[in-house]
Amino acid sequence: MYYSKKEWGMGFRNMNLFNAALLAKQGWHILTYTDSLMTKVLKGKYFPNANFLDAKVSPAARYTWKSICSAREVLRKGVRRMIGVSESVDIYRGPWVPTLLEFRVRSVNREDRQGPNMVKELLTDGCWGLEVLQNLSSRDEVEAITKIPVLMFNSGDFLSWNYGKNGDFFSQKCL
Repeated sequence: MYYSKKEWGMGFRNMNLFNAALLAKQGWHILTYTDSLMTKVLKGKYFPNANFLDAKVSPAARYTWKSICSAREVLRKGVRRMIGVSESVDIYRGPWVPTLLEFRVRSVNREDRQGPNMVKELLTDGCWGLEVLQNLSSRDEVEAITKIPVLMFNSGDFLSWNYGKNGDFFSQKCL
């Protein structure tokens, strides 16, 4: 399998990376196709009260589920939320800022833990509220957040693969 196609092989460079890419595609399917039968069954069994990226993996879980979960690290490196209405994106837990490490806001300038928790609370009339942002985050994070275009026409938030031309994981060459 490692031999090139010219040498009558399959041309795979690294089977471990190839396997991780295929498992990550299954994870992407779970993240983006929430109404599919596979996603509903797996969610009901393994992560009924969490999202796929944050779900705990039980030692008693099936090998297939453990394998798919092992590829979440691949997804964490490139999946982020595109901001629309922003009703479902947590400021501090959700991956949504494209230029920050793991696309997440890290610094928190609030001691009392009061204030906005969801991205929609940072928006004012479809624009970023600078006063609120400056009270919550570091200067670098505020700058990164204000560079994010807010989707128009009251569209919903959706997941996007940061490194794809069209935002889809499947359009990437995995090897």
